[in-house]
Amino acid sequence: MDTNGLKKAGRWDCLNPSLLVGISIILAIGIFILDLTMPPGVAAGALYLILVLIGYFVPWWFYIYLVAVLATILVIIGYYTSPVGGVAWVEYTNLGLTLFAIWVTAIFGSYLKRKESGFKLAINSASDGIICVNNLGKIESFNGGAEKIFGYSAEEAIGKDFAFLLSTPYREKHDTEILRELERIEAGLIAGETGIKAQHSNGTVFPVELIVSKSSYAGTLTFIVIIRDISERIQTADRINTLSRVVTQSPVSVIITDINGNIEYVNPKFTEASGYAYDEVIGKNPRILKSGDTPPEEYKNLWDTIKSGGQ
Repeated sequence: MDTNGLKKAGRWDCLNPSLLVGISIILAIGIFILDLTMPPGVAAGALYLILVLIGYFVPWWFYIYLVAVLATILVIIGYYTSPVGGVAWVEYTNLGLTLFAIWVTAIFGSYLKRKESGFKLAINSASDGIICVNNLGKIESFNGGAEKIFGYSAEEAIGKDFAFLLSTPYREKHDTEILRELERIEAGLIAGETGIKAQHSNGTVFPVELIVSKSSYAGTLTFIVIIRDISERIQTADRINTLSRVVTQSPVSVIITDINGNIEYVNPKFTEASGYAYDEVIGKNPRILKSGDTPPEEYKNLWDTIKSGGQ
């Protein structure tokens, strides 16, 4: 997993798009005024590259091209309204290089944005919760899977302590202590049965499986926590265990075969009634139980039922 990419995505997702648009407008006006005061030989229009770079962090896919078009228009207006007196070939060279740099940056930025969008889409569509936590225990990113598991939106979770997702007694621990504890677990895997419990926004407590990995971004330690709700898995295991106990303790003989009629399981009552030990019948065909008194048609009907998956 590209954990650095996840961290980066979570960090910049916290920025308000409207704020970025406002900054872009103010910068565009400031750069345009500066460009008008500069001689034609000075490539002040290159500062419009800042607008294109800001466009990379606005979530709307078309915005980066919108600011590139705006920058192009302002550069051309600035060129024709700047004071005259420059060297013609220098002016044309600066104009061409400025426009070239703006559009190369826009195209490359758009390519990176599409790649990042695909990565973020994959992260957000994952059924598991994927959460980026910094070294202070604060949540930096919160994917769609985590939203479904915990009932919190990304906006509600980002910036909060990781511990608020856990139930007592884990919630009382400081986040960094929790992460250090998880880090010490070999392979970083903790099954829900070991006592790790999470808490839904509605107060429901449920078992989770955690996988914790470390990542270093710009010299800062970060934890990527993958969380899976294993409530259904545990409930299924409990039902299987209950059924197993019922079959084991049944007062009647129980034989389980595969579709070919080979015995896979017999309960204790069977071994008691038949006199066969468990190991003697496993893998054998129940024909060993034939007494000779049952008509062959009955056996044929029985195996036809077994092979068809009937009862």
